[in-house]
Amino acid sequence: MVLRYLDRPVTGMHLEVTNRCALRCAECVRTPLRGKLPATDLPLELVQRTFTVEMAAENDLAIVICGTYGDLVFHPQLHELVAHLKALGLPIRMTTTGSHRDREWWQRLVALLDPSDSVAFSIDGLEDTNHRYRQGADWASIMTALSCCVDRVQTSWKVIVFRHNEHQLDEIVAFARDMGVDQIRINKSGRVPNPDHPLVPQDPVHHAVKAKNKAALLARLARHRGGDPDALAGVRIVPRCASPDNVTIFHDGSVFPCCIDVLDDPWFVARRAAFDLHRVPLAEVLAARHWRELAASWPTPSEAPRACLLRCGISDELWDEYGGDPRYPYREGVDNRRIRFKPGPGG
Repeated sequence: MVLRYLDRPVTGMHLEVTNRCALRCAECVRTPLRGKLPATDLPLELVQRTFTVEMAAENDLAIVICGTYGDLVFHPQLHELVAHLKALGLPIRMTTTGSHRDREWWQRLVALLDPSDSVAFSIDGLEDTNHRYRQGADWASIMTALSCCVDRVQTSWKVIVFRHNEHQLDEIVAFARDMGVDQIRINKSGRVPNPDHPLVPQDPVHHAVKAKNKAALLARLARHRGGDPDALAGVRIVPRCASPDNVTIFHDGSVFPCCIDVLDDPWFVARRAAFDLHRVPLAEVLAARHWRELAASWPTPSEAPRACLLRCGISDELWDEYGGDPRYPYREGVDNRRIRFKPGPGG
């Protein structure tokens, strides 16, 4: 059966395979929940039951293994999970902080992957600065991970520009190149909307369009909660999840249309049973009437889930800077810059 979401064939799926993580990143949604969040892993059996030979043959899917709440390296059966997906011929892209696994673990992982598969490492600085945001990161094991991946798979270094690393971006680029990675992505952060926050770079050239928009949206939400009925009238939701490559299976087996923090949004919580892969097959989850109800809410931001508003809402005063497209700040040259050191797959 061809998987369809909002009447379009699904072309990509995100898997958040675990909510476990050893790091304490300041703006991560997981950090305030530390000690309160029961460790949960996407069951290997559920992945095997969902991703079958028939499903892989009938759908042109790419798999992204990343995480909102956890880091993939902490899934206790990650190798078996990846082996199953690769046996089906599915291309895989992974993102990790790269910490706390040894050489043998990484060698076993890359042996399962094809040269065209990719591993991206979120490393926000050098040895003297990465831990400032990625608290709990282990530099030695990150370097081990990188050395195992370069020249075996497509390897990327992703750095978020913060105040504590903005002075060393040229050094980071040179270090990444010397490590042998294929490319580096330099990202302006949209996590902190307050420009005076100690994480935000001092140089305005590193201030993100998406951070300014987030600040505007939060201000409008505050006015709306304060009784201003027109506060959200100046917001347009342009949903990225209307694209068929964002469908996400979270660590608890729930399916949502994108990989953002939706697990505690009231709209999604109220309907979670209909999105639970433990009870409902994936094709039925994607065909549920609730997705059309969700889409029907987007033209009226005051009726849409808060998660949709904050993720894909564009405040009118930022419309021109966004180019009318919520993906725009994520495109190269806006809030992101890519430097490629080696040719990509296919030359």
